[in-house]
Order: sequence, then structure tokens, then C-alpha cells
Amino acid sequence: MKTVKRGSKAGRPVAGMTLIEVTLSLAIVAILMLAAVSAFTSNLRAVGSAQTTTRASIFLEGTLENLSALGIDELLALNGNRFYDAVDAEHSSYAIDLEVFTAAVNLVQLQAVLVDLRTERAMGQITTQRTRL
Repeated sequence: MKTVKRGSKAGRPVAGMTLIEVTLSLAIVAILMLAAVSAFTSNLRAVGSAQTTTRASIFLEGTLENLSALGIDELLALNGNRFYDAVDAEHSSYAIDLEVFTAAVNLVQLQAVLVDLRTERAMGQITTQRTRL
């Protein structure tokens, strides 16, 4: 901050800010605000992505839990099926593509691929095996 002498009271210093100082101060504040807004929007995207992943994981977990109650022959009959998180594909956000096959004698392998229907991107995959008793 500079001391400026003005008017008839030239002997007494008057405190004030020059136009350059005010402009620089406003530029610094604007840059800081832009950085804060950028960080905020980045965090909002991260939260949205986390919510999407959580919803999809809960759907996958629930479906696999329901499938675990089925017998081997019932599982084999579901090979190639697609399960939706809503009534039909039009109202769903996620789907699970199921592949069930006999891997060895008395051993069935189940592979479930979780798909985001908005992007048609595979979000995850789980492979498990069950033995015939």
C-alpha cells in the first residue's frame, strides 16, 4: 500500500490503494474462486460416480444371492440370460449377463458380468464355482 499526498493537506499522508493494486487483488480473488469452483464440480462428479458404482454393486450382490439359492440344474437353465434391475430393459440402469456351464465333472462355473446400460460398459465381473453334491 502506498502513501499518497493529495490536495491542500500535502503535509499529511493519505492512505489508499492504487488502481493497479485493486486490479491485482480482484484478479487473485477471481483465480482462487475459479479453483474452488473447479474442485467443487470435480467432487460432485466423483460422488455421482461412487453412487452409480454402489447401486450397481448392490444389484449384483442381490442377484448373486438369489442365484445361490438355486440348484445346479436350475442354474444351468439360466445360461445366457440377462437380468435387469427394473421391470424391463427400457426402465433399467444396469443388467447382469449370466453365463453358466459345466467346468468339470460335478463342477459348474457361473460368470456374471455387470453392465451399465446407459454406456453399455462392463462395470465388473464375478466368476464363481459350485459343486454338485
